[in-house]
Amino acid sequence: MSFPFPHIPVDRLGPTDPRASARLVGQRHHFTPTRLSDYGLVVPGLRFSESDEILYHKVGAFATMKPEPELGLGIAHDLGGTLTESHRHELVMVRVLGPVEVVTSGGVLEIGSRLQRAVLAALAISANHTVSSDQLAQILWQDRPPASRDNTLQTYIARLRNVVGHDRISTAEEHGYQLHVAGDELDAMVFERLANQAATIRSEPDRCLGMCRQALALWRGVPFGELVDDDPFRLEAIRLDEVRLFVIELRLECELALGRGEVVVGALEALVEEYPYRERMWHLLIAALSLCGRRVEALRACDQLRKVLGDVGLEPTIEIRHLEDDIIDEDPAVRPRLRFLLAQNGSGH
Repeated sequence: MSFPFPHIPVDRLGPTDPRASARLVGQRHHFTPTRLSDYGLVVPGLRFSESDEILYHKVGAFATMKPEPELGLGIAHDLGGTLTESHRHELVMVRVLGPVEVVTSGGVLEIGSRLQRAVLAALAISANHTVSSDQLAQILWQDRPPASRDNTLQTYIARLRNVVGHDRISTAEEHGYQLHVAGDELDAMVFERLANQAATIRSEPDRCLGMCRQALALWRGVPFGELVDDDPFRLEAIRLDEVRLFVIELRLECELALGRGEVVVGALEALVEEYPYRERMWHLLIAALSLCGRRVEALRACDQLRKVLGDVGLEPTIEIRHLEDDIIDEDPAVRPRLRFLLAQNGSGH
């Protein structure tokens, strides 16, 4: 797959490592095959000039590769040496809230085989912490690693470095590897940060709602995609999905606090069908129906919940029983009180 080569400021491609010493000759940077080899880079299909050089043409204040190779960010990052933090942020994000991906401003990069994606996903779960070679081997091959286990792992790591950047994956002294990411370079980290921030401002439904929407927009499907049935991805996916459901509940709570009961009733009806034991969702559905003046349907929802819980020997919470009593008594204060509780602290949280 071809990807547009990212535009990189010329001054950031300067000689930061003697093995990657780039020299500016007129309007060009020159890298020989020997210099690529020093970095352990294999670039299939890359064409060189007659003097065995890869040509980088300066375009205004930026450098681009010509001819365009069959690769993405990795080669530029390695040849560029140490990148500044601001430059690193604009180039890459690792995404696990869906199929495992690496994205840049130029698009999605090719990671490689399923096992290579599993290595990146395992490093992402423990981002900024070391994952031992033994742990990685267990994830990839369970109890039947190949005889060439360590060499194969090193090959996967080398290939991943060509995708995400050499300095992003370090080798630990205790025979392990570590993926280095900033707080905005791993979608799961961004999602959990937004979820925590939203929870702290739930008394401000407008702001909280916006933050919930930002968090949920990061989800592209089942976490880790095709890897989700393998440990440890299955357990991490369950944990992340629990946070997602909390954010969904918080978003709907904010909608209700803002008086948008009619908008969320349908979503809540579908959610209680899918998650019948999440009492918080039932509470929100009953509140939404009541706020919309649909008292009969609200009481039917109370009965449905009582039956669902009764099948497992439980009773509805006292908050739901009080809400049911208010609806039956036609308490005129029930609607403003519901809105007040939702806006203050999430009604029952």
